Amino acid sequence: MEQIRVDELPDLLKDAVDKAIITSKKSISNYYHYNVCAIIIDEAGNEFAGINWEPSNGSTICGEVSALSQYFLSEKKKITHIITFGCPKERDPNEESFCTPCGSCRQRLNDFCDKDTIIIGVNETGSEVRKFTLEELLPYSFGAENL
Repeated sequence: MEQIRVDELPDLLKDAVDKAIITSKKSISNYYHYNVCAIIIDEAGNEFAGINWEPSNGSTICGEVSALSQYFLSEKKKITHIITFGCPKERDPNEESFCTPCGSCRQRLNDFCDKDTIIIGVNETGSEVRKFTLEELLPYSFGAENL
């Protein structure tokens, strides 16, 4: 894991972080009150954004799942980066809180990404990121290679 300031990222990733912060405001999070946006970037630089949304039956759809759905409609080039940004609606952002995919999303991503895919979790203030490989976030994973 590496922690750096957003302004140290390459322009493509800086722009994606900015888009994730802006797009997260479209989240429908009436119950948990935590807005999330995930952006998948493929090797051609294409971006696929998704937000979390919470239907009244409690079956929350994560931002990563929404982004994967957009990705599935594409040519499905290799995924190189996933940006995740999350921020609470009803309290001040915490500089030390970084959004990363939940356990269920980590497993989903494991099925469609390489172990070295970079996951970038943005802190709630949008000033810093933590960079992980998928393998760091989901060590000893079970995937298609195990079937």
